Amino acid sequence: MATASKPRRKPEALRAADGRQAALFAAALPELPVPAETSYEALSDSDFVRGDRARLYFCNERLDVHLKRMRQNHVLRLAEWLENLEVAPLIKRYSRAGRKALHPRLMLSLVLYGLTLGQRSLRDLERLARLDLGAQWLCGGECPDHSTIGRFIALHQDDLGSVAFDEVLAELSKHVSVDLGVGAADGTVIEAMTGRFAALKAEALRDFAAEAWAQAESKEGDPDALKRVALAQQALEEMTRRQAAAQGKGQDRKDKVRVSPVEPEAVVQKLKNSQDAAPAYKPSILANTQRIILAQAMHPTSETAVLAGLWRDCGQRFGETPKTLLADAGYHCGGVLSFVVDEGIDGLIPSGQRDRNGSCAKAGPKGKLGKREFVFDEAAGVYVCPGGRKLTVLDHGVDGRGLAYARYQVRDGGCADCALRKRCQIGKEPRRITRYAHDGIADLMQTVLEQKAARRCYAKRQASVEPVFGALRWQFGLTRFSRRGLRGAALEFGLTAAAYNLVRGVRLEALKTAAKRHFRRLWRSRRAPRESAGRGPAPPLRAARVRAIRRPAP
Repeated sequence: MATASKPRRKPEALRAADGRQAALFAAALPELPVPAETSYEALSDSDFVRGDRARLYFCNERLDVHLKRMRQNHVLRLAEWLENLEVAPLIKRYSRAGRKALHPRLMLSLVLYGLTLGQRSLRDLERLARLDLGAQWLCGGECPDHSTIGRFIALHQDDLGSVAFDEVLAELSKHVSVDLGVGAADGTVIEAMTGRFAALKAEALRDFAAEAWAQAESKEGDPDALKRVALAQQALEEMTRRQAAAQGKGQDRKDKVRVSPVEPEAVVQKLKNSQDAAPAYKPSILANTQRIILAQAMHPTSETAVLAGLWRDCGQRFGETPKTLLADAGYHCGGVLSFVVDEGIDGLIPSGQRDRNGSCAKAGPKGKLGKREFVFDEAAGVYVCPGGRKLTVLDHGVDGRGLAYARYQVRDGGCADCALRKRCQIGKEPRRITRYAHDGIADLMQTVLEQKAARRCYAKRQASVEPVFGALRWQFGLTRFSRRGLRGAALEFGLTAAAYNLVRGVRLEALKTAAKRHFRRLWRSRRAPRESAGRGPAPPLRAARVRAIRRPAP
């Protein structure tokens, strides 16, 4: 009697992805032990599996020949760049124990190549290594599975993002002349790996913590329950800190603070180009006019807090900083303006508000005189209004942001007979003007921004940094972080920024080569008729013609 056989299961690599699969940067992997760094001295490339590209064929021809035939030359250029990356900091975490591991440069190349194609999950990377010819060339025929890729990311999660970004940028500077004339800084908001409605208020968060403690007591020794308790405790501490911060700023928002119990470091904030708010992080970059990311950083809420770090990181990498800093109105604050002055930076940072004349300045309410129309006499320490009256110091204080200020007002009813009273006075009291310590710097910067050359320079900001974020979102798929925690988000953003610079650098190099080839072709076409007619060599091409040849890539 024949027995019915069980249906064969599909191989793991060919199974359909389900909701349980790990994301590329998922933190579900266990913490791996780090071997002693003494093993690094004895390790070399021969101690790793590197793959062999010489044995790769497709349709009876070498794989590199086939890629050239299919006009996939960019893959070969990516492979050349990635082969030169210095991965010594990653090798320190390996030892001779056990089987030979895949070379960290091979694994990093696969991760970066997958990110350039928008592939951000472990199984997508595994499928890419098995089916994509470009990935097979990068990996030398090796096909790491999703668990191997996940262990590689977990092993190097502390420094993988920074190492990848630094090394790619160093390799880029060898092939492309990096322009440091202008540096444009900006930040964006990217949703964290949690639901939009997962953030809880204080009472709901305390209930969550109590439930987690009860579950841990009933399941003694359960690692998942203990992890849940740790997250709840971290969320409660974060809730206490944010409530104290809101109360210190004088805001009656203590009962409105929300914290996600599974993503406590993420802050609920308004998303870009949307009216919705969700737990998110704010990555920041410093880019040049070539749209190369010169530096990158991560912060839960602030783009201004990391500006000094971005500027100094750029100086350490290139030995010099950009000559001019461009930033939007979000950077117009006392800390940034003071940093620009202290470091001697040529900064162009508008205030973002416009007066009745259309110039960027501190504007008053609709139909009222703006703050800029009140001239500050530094020698006398008073403001002079458009009507010629003097505003003296009314009081001093410190606002919720910790900034010292002084308020000025006309005394002794001096505004009663003023012709500009209706346009100046707000309410029944005479007009008050608040002056901060950085207002002098802001006024000076506004004077500079009114110059035609400065406006022309500032116009480069939007074309330098905004397309970078657009590419990171829609070309590289970074619309939502897939790793939890501030450290995990920083790792993911660092890798994505490295992949972006890799593609951008190869593109710029190809454009440079094409421009040179086109220039030579133009030169030959102009020289041949003149020499055949006996008129000597052709004159040099006009500068306008050369600029047309060297147009930047779209």
